[in-house]
Amino acid sequence: LYGLPERDPQKNRLLEIYTRGAQKPEGCACSTVWLAGKGLERYKWLPCRIELARFEPDDLRIDDLLLLFGETDARRSLLAEIELRHGSISFLEAKQYLQQYASGRSYMRNQAIALLHRIFRWEASGMFSPKIPKLDVQALAERPGIVSFSTIAMDMDVEPIAYAILLGRIYELKRRGAIQKPIL
Repeated sequence: LYGLPERDPQKNRLLEIYTRGAQKPEGCACSTVWLAGKGLERYKWLPCRIELARFEPDDLRIDDLLLLFGETDARRSLLAEIELRHGSISFLEAKQYLQQYASGRSYMRNQAIALLHRIFRWEASGMFSPKIPKLDVQALAERPGIVSFSTIAMDMDVEPIAYAILLGRIYELKRRGAIQKPIL
């Protein structure tokens, strides 16, 4: 499966029989994409067959923040108010509006400060590191073989939203018809 040659002659013969000679013994081509995170600091080197990718800040929208950080009604209503006024903006643009709430004497000041703290943690997560190439799901989907994503370098609290962003991008491309093959 991962491009490693099969050495067992019995398995090679069975592969030849089952695939009618269409599948070669080395299996299906596979490329692995590591999504960037703070855990990359633990790795002194990366295997040559692994690519690094990061998300764009625009991939995380204010409606995602509603799902992630809306633990209380006050936080949900603050984020909903910003979304109602400014539309579906990125989380970095939402941060600017939250800073206005935090610096004023609004009754939402404490909620804005708590949300800003969470956003600062997201910025420091390494998911949006500008030194790493950005993730292009459409280009990856057009590759032959299997593309697998790994979140091994991410913190556990960041992983769920990384998969949510990734699945959202895949769903959008499938809806537009840009991806024709099944996604595993």
